[in-house]
Parts: sequence; structure tokens; C-alpha cells
Amino acid sequence: MDFGCKRVVELTTKEHDAIIAYTSNLPHIMAVALVNSDSMHANTKYFIAGSFRDATRVADINAELWKDLFLFNKANVRAEIAKLQVQLNKWDKALADNDEQTLVTMMKEAKSKREDLFNAKISVELGANTYDITIEKGLRHSLAQQLRQMTKATKVAIITDTRVARLHGAELTDQLTRKGFEVVTIAIEAGEASKNLATLAEVLWPAG
Repeated sequence: MDFGCKRVVELTTKEHDAIIAYTSNLPHIMAVALVNSDSMHANTKYFIAGSFRDATRVADINAELWKDLFLFNKANVRAEIAKLQVQLNKWDKALADNDEQTLVTMMKEAKSKREDLFNAKISVELGANTYDITIEKGLRHSLAQQLRQMTKATKVAIITDTRVARLHGAELTDQLTRKGFEVVTIAIEAGEASKNLATLAEVLWPAG
């Protein structure tokens, strides 16, 4: 049976539980601990922005279910809590010592690691016509520069849907034009109804 999965990772149950302790159990514990901090007061909600909402989203938790998950995997979870405490101790020491360099180093290291987590390059294997798809946060801000470094072409086509075109089309077209590209934008009507062979034909062989 074909499930459509490009990558399957095989793990032992021991390996799986150790990873899940870090990627799932620990974030839930951190969210709960942050909300339960003595710093939480009745008026705290008036000073909450995106970072706090993101960090505490999973504190809206099914306690009966998660108590069993934590206890079942408690050895790995406790090991991850200890590792997190090491990182918090580094922060505490750097702050106490006014160690600006260590603070900057820790944040830059985390930023780089997180970018590696969510950025990707997918190769579409088509023999001589193989090409890459790049997935990267904020890519539109540097796309024109990256294209100019990749190719000597003078013409580019932006193929998108009408919703994305309204949001970012003008900005991207301006960037590409300033880098010397002649830009053609093909905006397909947003929505599932446009995902068909007729739309593909219009993109490949536009009328007129």
C-alpha cells in the first residue's frame, strides 16, 4: 500500500521515547510551568503578546491523558528536564556576569539551529530536468538576490494564486525588477476549483 510518504524513519521504541521526551513531553511541561509561574497574576493577560501565546499554547492540556504519558516516559522526561536546567543555568550565569558575548552566542546558535529545522531544499528528480524547491522562512525578502546569483536569465515568471499575489506580488515584482529581471506574473484564481488540467494548460499555453 502506498501511503505517499517520501521519508520513513525506523526507530526502536527506546529511541522513539527518548526523542519524544525532548520534542513533545518537554515543551508541554515548559508551557505548563510558564503559566503556573508565580509571575502569573490576574492582570498578566493585558501584557501578553505573540511570544507568550506561542510558548504556552499547549498548556491548554488534557491533564488526565498527559499525566499517563509523562509517567510512562518519566526517565527520559527527567533527563530532558535536567538538560534544560543546564541551559537555564547558562543563562542565569551570563546575566549575573553581564556576559554579553555569551548571551549573543547562545541566541545566534539557537537561531541557526531553528532555521535548519524549518528550512528545506527538496530535489525533484527528473533526470536532465531535475530542479530544487526551496522552503525557507522569509525567502521572499532575498529571493531576487538569490535568483540573480543563480542565473544569467533576464526573464522570470511568478506563478501564484490571486490571494498571494495581492499580498506579496507587488513587493516581489519590484525586487526582481530592480535586479534587472523582466517579470511576468501569472495569478491563478485561489481555491481548489483551480487545481485542474485546464488551469495548467492556461499557464503553459496562455491564449494570445
